[in-house]
Amino acid sequence: MEIKKITLNILFILSISFAYEKLDYKIKYLGLYVANCEIKNKEIIYDDKLANEIVFNVETRKFFDIIFPINNEYKIILDNNNQILQFSKKTNQPGVYNDLMTKKINNKIYYIGSSFEIKKEYFNIFSFLHFIMNSETIPSNLIIEREGIIYDAFIKYDKKDSAYILDLVYKNFNNPIINKTDVFTWALFMEDAKRKFYINDKKIITKCVFRKGLITVTADLK
Repeated sequence: MEIKKITLNILFILSISFAYEKLDYKIKYLGLYVANCEIKNKEIIYDDKLANEIVFNVETRKFFDIIFPINNEYKIILDNNNQILQFSKKTNQPGVYNDLMTKKINNKIYYIGSSFEIKKEYFNIFSFLHFIMNSETIPSNLIIEREGIIYDAFIKYDKKDSAYILDLVYKNFNNPIINKTDVFTWALFMEDAKRKFYINDKKIITKCVFRKGLITVTADLK
C-alpha cells in the first residue's frame, strides 16, 4: 500500500507539467462582452488513482453584473479514460439557483436524490471539452448527458477552420434532474443550435460558437 502511494505521488508530480492548467475566455452574447469564464485543471488522487479535477467558473462583468448577475461553478473529476467520477454544479442567476452533485454507489455514479445513473460511456459537455483537448482521436459519435437527459452527439471536423462541429439529437425524453437550468447550459443545449469549437495546434480550444437564429453566444480565449 505504501509503495502504491509513493508511486502515485511520483506520477502526480511528473504529470503536472503536461496538462493545461488554466484557460481564460471572454463570453460574448450578441457581440457584447458580458462575462468571463475561467477553466482550471489539475491532477489529483481520487479513490487511490490519478484523476483530473477540472473547474469551470463563469461570472458576469461588473456592468452586466448589475443587470443580470451570474456566478456559476461547474466541477468535474475524470479518470484517465475520461470517465466521469464526480460532477457538481452551483449556479446563481436571477430567478434560477442550481445546486447539483453526484454520488458513487456500488461503483456507479448517480445524481444525489435521483436514480439516474451516469454510465461509464457517457460524456457531459465539460468532459467533452476536456476530451477534444486531450485526445488524438475523436470519434464521429458519442453520448452526451445533461442533467438526466441523453443526447446522441455527432462530431465532424472542419479542416478549413480547424474546428469541431457538434450536433446534438435527443436520445430519450427523460424528465431532467433540474427543471430550470442555468443560462449557459441552456445556450449550449439549445435545440437545433449550431455548435463549433475552434482548436489550435497545441490542442487548446481558442473559440466556441453557439448560434441559433439571431441568438449567438461565443467564448474567445484571452
